Amino acid sequence: EHRKIALNTVNALLSVSHSGKEFGDFVLKTVSDEEVNLSQYMDKPLVLNFVKLNDVESKRELEVVHAMYDSISSNCNIITISCDKNLDALYNFAKNTKVGSRYKWQMLHFDGNYDLLEYYKIKAFPMFILISKDGRVVENPMRNPSEGSLLRFF
Repeated sequence: EHRKIALNTVNALLSVSHSGKEFGDFVLKTVSDEEVNLSQYMDKPLVLNFVKLNDVESKRELEVVHAMYDSISSNCNIITISCDKNLDALYNFAKNTKVGSRYKWQMLHFDGNYDLLEYYKIKAFPMFILISKDGRVVENPMRNPSEGSLLRFF
């Protein structure tokens, strides 16, 4: 009975992780209403982070990324994907707040693309995913930056 439970647990955990899966490319919009194809960021490893901008934990992790960004930006690309209901939340955060306007990396809005959230199994926020430059998902989910996950890029 214990083996059966253990096997079910392992299978459940494997179904949550998409490590090794091919990168699912998609197009999203910036706050300036420009379309961005994520495959253009595949010249080095890509860290996707899915956030909700009214979530305290998401904001805390973005601040950790901000603190490290200048040191790691030559070794990886970072893209934040706001999963707030409308683009206004991202626009206000990125353009009208002192915090968001400091962030130097690309910030996009998911624009109601629930297939994207399903593809990457986004169930909670914040969630970070590491994709290799050859287009394979390396870690999904990735540990949060506050747990040291970005130190490999120094």
